[in-house]
Amino acid sequence: MTGPYGPNDPDEDGPSDDTEYPVDEAERAALGLPPLSSDRRERPDPPQLVRISVLLWVLSAVVMVAGFVLMLANQRAITEELLDAYETARRAGESIANREGITDSDIEAGVPGLLWLLFAGSVMIAGLIGLFAYRAREGTRSARTALALLTLVLLAFVVGMPSAFVNPLHVVALVLAAVAAVLLFLPNVSGYFPPLPRMRRRWRDFS
Repeated sequence: MTGPYGPNDPDEDGPSDDTEYPVDEAERAALGLPPLSSDRRERPDPPQLVRISVLLWVLSAVVMVAGFVLMLANQRAITEELLDAYETARRAGESIANREGITDSDIEAGVPGLLWLLFAGSVMIAGLIGLFAYRAREGTRSARTALALLTLVLLAFVVGMPSAFVNPLHVVALVLAAVAAVLLFLPNVSGYFPPLPRMRRRWRDFS
């Protein structure tokens, strides 16, 4: 029956070849389509080096958070070290230390908030490490790249922050993360992280 929109009236009951996509397994089999489950890429068991890397990532995240907990516990020592550094810079005539309006009380009041901010950031990074480590165990290539970037973030903290904020646990976490990252990029495990297939764009079909 022809509707107001032509032979294929969208208001008519019945399947439309342009819009219907069968999801029922029996219907797909009748049409000669593969089952939906076969569209998923099956992953083999992760190599031993990948498993070791994931374990090192988890240990790195735990040690990193522990390092920031230790940093909070050493709040008084950090404050005193910062005050000493500020006083040394003031005597040396550095402009940032001689700026008006900055007092020792301001530094003491600002340290706790900064430490708690860093601690909250470490918890977030630890959560990201756990998430991407799990995805890397499944063979997700982008997760491996994200873990490498998180290692650089931890490296920037250890190298760029004043020594008062960095303790040995931070260094241990960095070493564990670096070793874990290297394991994921070894040639004998690179095959477990294949690149995603390139999707063909419709506009390319007309080129």
